[in-house]
Amino acid sequence: RPRLPHKMTHSVVSHSLQPPNVFSRWAATVESFFEAKFYSIGFFVGSRPGTSLVLSLLLLIVCCSGFSQLRSESRADKLWIPQGTRAQSDEALYTAHFPPGTRFANLLLESKAGSALEKPFLQDALALHGKVEALSFEGANLTSVCIPQPSGGHPCFISSVLGAWSYDAASLASDPDPLATLNAAGYSAETLRRLLGSPVFDGQGKVVSARAVSIAYLNKLSREVVGGRYQDSVGDGWEEQLLNALGCNAPDCSSDTCVCSYASDQFTVYAFATRSFSDAFSAVVQGDLGLINFAFIIMIFYLVLNLGGLCHKVNSRILLAFGCVLCIVVAGASGYGVSMLLQFDYTPVHSVLPFVILGIGVDNCFVIMNAVDRTEASLPVAERVAVAVSRGGVSIMVTSMTDFVAFSISVASSLPGLSSFCMYAAFCVLFLFVFQLAMFTAFATMDLRRVRLHRIDCCFCLPNGFPCCPTVPRKDAALAIEKGDKDTQRSFV
Repeated sequence: RPRLPHKMTHSVVSHSLQPPNVFSRWAATVESFFEAKFYSIGFFVGSRPGTSLVLSLLLLIVCCSGFSQLRSESRADKLWIPQGTRAQSDEALYTAHFPPGTRFANLLLESKAGSALEKPFLQDALALHGKVEALSFEGANLTSVCIPQPSGGHPCFISSVLGAWSYDAASLASDPDPLATLNAAGYSAETLRRLLGSPVFDGQGKVVSARAVSIAYLNKLSREVVGGRYQDSVGDGWEEQLLNALGCNAPDCSSDTCVCSYASDQFTVYAFATRSFSDAFSAVVQGDLGLINFAFIIMIFYLVLNLGGLCHKVNSRILLAFGCVLCIVVAGASGYGVSMLLQFDYTPVHSVLPFVILGIGVDNCFVIMNAVDRTEASLPVAERVAVAVSRGGVSIMVTSMTDFVAFSISVASSLPGLSSFCMYAAFCVLFLFVFQLAMFTAFATMDLRRVRLHRIDCCFCLPNGFPCCPTVPRKDAALAIEKGDKDTQRSFV
């Protein structure tokens, strides 16, 4: 084969023998220092897993004492607007003199066929209005919750073309020409365009048809701050009665658009009230709770498959997978507790935080167990755990500290909601690192001891397993494999 010239050979050899630069030496020194420290931690946990679990439990109890300082905040103006700004002070001054006092409920009645200004349609609309007037919540009805009408007619301030008949079904029933009455009521074309959907006018400026009619109820707002959120118990309760009466709590989604399931042959009902946004947000949050549970179930199954499989009686790690998830839950509870102790508000956005710490925590568990699997199986358990932690601990520390610093810097955000979320996330990541070194490593030590004692994963307290799935001595299992038989430890059946 061709030979390198003498000068080039000498250059390559001398380059390979060059001493490492100062940065390489510094990095090697730092890495060796942390590996030694993590080796000591791993050896302690591997030698005394029970003590490590007790210390973890004590730390959890101390951190969870912060739950006594829980403060929740869901007001958007307190979460997503920078506090202490000129706009905030101006708004506070304005609301001090002119506090908000109006809430609304808007109904849109869309015709199923024909014009919305035909008499049967208008009669059905007035029948619906009659049901609204009959609603009651803790003794409060429409007349008591609405803003009073200063002029004659209906005592409440209602915006609708039904006012042409003073919201009286008998007046409409005796009207031979409702369309003429509406045009003679004195509504301007601009007002009719606001009260009617897709109105059609003739050459004289008179309305002749429309696709929909709106009914807007203006009610009193009597809100107060309770537990970090605005609350108007009477107004919210009456609006809930209204939405339930219209069937909005059980919408009809048979078509492309969900509509309230109010029964009418003339129109379809769409409703929107002041509480509608909070109802929609609450529904999303409740849906997220189901997703969180589903995510934990999927992650447990994924952990079981990747840590040791399902089929082997001894080498499977089902209990260890549950231990990993338990560590994540404990770390989350500790992070939440310390954040609450520091008086950071809990907000609705925090409901997505479990997904974040679940992904980070599972990744850390994989790093630790991969390091354990790469150690010599003949070493004592404490030695195997120490070597594994010395290798994997540095990797976990680097990623955890990176996430912790990133979230900690974001705490300085001028948006209180973002600042609070980042504080909770920073402490959760930090405690993930702590508990997975102290708690999960203790669980891994116990699992290694179980495997060394040749006991079944889920029933480690039984030396010989269940009668239906007994364990086989290692020598017998190895001999069976050598003879070409199947591994007698591979199945629980």
